[in-house]
Amino acid sequence: MELEHIFLETTDEPTSETTTPKTTSGETASLDLLGNITVELSIELGTKKMSIQDILQLTKNSVIKLDKPIGEALDIRANGNLIAWGEIVTTTNGYGIRLTQTIAKSKSQDLL
Repeated sequence: MELEHIFLETTDEPTSETTTPKTTSGETASLDLLGNITVELSIELGTKKMSIQDILQLTKNSVIKLDKPIGEALDIRANGNLIAWGEIVTTTNGYGIRLTQTIAKSKSQDLL
């Protein structure tokens, strides 16, 4: 059960250096085509398996204990696929995620 979706927004304008990896010309052209596709990023704070009966008993102020301990890295997913881990940080207008580790590019490209 995914409990929370957080949509991340950047304020920095992407440059060709950050959006186009240096690869062979055929691979670069393919990645350029994919570069404008929008994906949904979600940050998984934790999960909990619950019976329908327990869910129906939830009320305002109920607390659901998650399986992830405090301080453990949060899963960052693109369209449901794990791409990185991070930690919550505060920003000027709310919350953000600082990436602490990313999955190797070759593996993350396989997920596309």
